Amino acid sequence: MWLLKSLSLDISDEVKYQDRLLLEMDDDFEKTGDFLGNTMNRVLRIGKGRYNYYTHYLSIFSIIFLYCILLLNLVSLMKVWKVELK
Repeated sequence: MWLLKSLSLDISDEVKYQDRLLLEMDDDFEKTGDFLGNTMNRVLRIGKGRYNYYTHYLSIFSIIFLYCILLLNLVSLMKVWKVELK
């Protein structure tokens, strides 16, 4: 009988511990959700603002930058493979 009581007390302690961990995780997720929500609201507010042309400049710059990186990678691969441009 004593063994059964000890086992049930251990299970009870484990359940309380797991419940506390779940509550802490819930709080952490709630904080993260609030943070992401606030960040998204700021991004949307910037997008609706009068300085929208900065977004276009940034997009154009990013496309050109990525295109240059792609070209540099292709040229370096051609040198490694010893492929000549015709």
